[in-house]
Amino acid sequence: MIIVTNEVPAFNLEIIRRSGFIVAKHFSWKNSRNGLVTFATPQRLTVLFQTRANSATSYFVIEAAEVANDEWTITYSNDLTEVINYETR
Repeated sequence: MIIVTNEVPAFNLEIIRRSGFIVAKHFSWKNSRNGLVTFATPQRLTVLFQTRANSATSYFVIEAAEVANDEWTITYSNDLTEVINYETR
């Protein structure tokens, strides 16, 4: 067969949605970043955050495969009443 069906990591879009609040830290970063999810697909989240200079906004991308690979620590909430924590092992 030239086509193989494999399971791939994916974000649960019933939980994580556009305009949700997120605090995320990639293992290679010194500090976490606070932001808002601006775009969400099963494979990728795009997060808007404000830089330390407070004069510009920037984006970072979180790949579902990287989260499954334990490269990210994430705290997420849609409404700030229910908070979900995902930490690397």
